[in-house]
Amino acid sequence: MKLNYVVDEKNHIEVQFIGEDYSIPAILKDILADMKDVEFVTYIVGHPSRDPPKLVLKTNKKDAKEIFKKALATAIQTLEGMKNAFSK
Repeated sequence: MKLNYVVDEKNHIEVQFIGEDYSIPAILKDILADMKDVEFVTYIVGHPSRDPPKLVLKTNKKDAKEIFKKALATAIQTLEGMKNAFSK
C-alpha cells in the first residue's frame, strides 16, 4: 500500500490509499472518530476505476499525522488480535 498526502498541514491531512479498496480507510475512520483530538474525519468514495479512496482528517491543534499514526497502530493491534483469535 502506498499513501499519498494530498493535503499535509499540521492539523489537516488528506491521504489517498493507492492500490487499496475502502476497507482500510473505513476502519481508520471508525477508530479516528473515537479519538478525543479529532474534530472531523471521513473518507471519500470516488469512481472505483480511477479514484483511490481518500481519508480526510482535521484535529484540534494536534499534529494530524501523529494522530493518524496512532490510529494505524490501533488498527494493526486490533486486526492482529482478530487474526490470532481466528487461528485458535
